Amino acid sequence: MSAGRFVWLGNLMHYGLCVDTAQESLLNSLAIVPDNAMARAFRDHAGRLNQAIAGGAKRVYFTVAGLLVILKGKRG
Repeated sequence: MSAGRFVWLGNLMHYGLCVDTAQESLLNSLAIVPDNAMARAFRDHAGRLNQAIAGGAKRVYFTVAGLLVILKGKRG
């Protein structure tokens, strides 16, 4: 976990700011929301399809930056 997150949280608390509001604002700013209805529907359908496929699979892998990350099951 990045130490920067703890500094950010500590600063919120030190200055008496609302942690819940700041956290919600941060999380909302990180979400990628497509700008049109069809793209948002595609995102939602693709997410549900991926969840269903992963739910029925014995192993699930994710590759990012050339690195294989095991999400479910054992490497095989």
